[in-house]
Amino acid sequence: MCEDGFTLVEVLVVITLIAVTLTFLLNFFIASSQYLRQSNHQLVANNLARLKIEASLNQNYDDLSTSTLESFSDEEYQNYQYQIVVQEIEDGLKKIIVIVKDLKKTRAKLVTLKAKEN
Repeated sequence: MCEDGFTLVEVLVVITLIAVTLTFLLNFFIASSQYLRQSNHQLVANNLARLKIEASLNQNYDDLSTSTLESFSDEEYQNYQYQIVVQEIEDGLKKIIVIVKDLKKTRAKLVTLKAKEN
């Protein structure tokens, strides 16, 4: 006897396969969105650190000094803070370290050198 259609077991197997597949896809999309958000925070922090490095390099050599942890003045970046650490490596050469943090952790740390101009 041949009947057209699906049995209850076949329907349950298909529903189970669809549910498992959708679960994996949903987890993938959730993880991807979290990764993208973290990448965005990292990118913003790196760019803010570069901005402060450039500002430090444009300062007079003798005016370079270590700063305390400060917030960015731009409202868009109010969740980020930075610190500039200046170390004299040798006479006429300073090491500039810029550290950028968000509310949770350190996101970027850039280092450069500046020589005293004659």
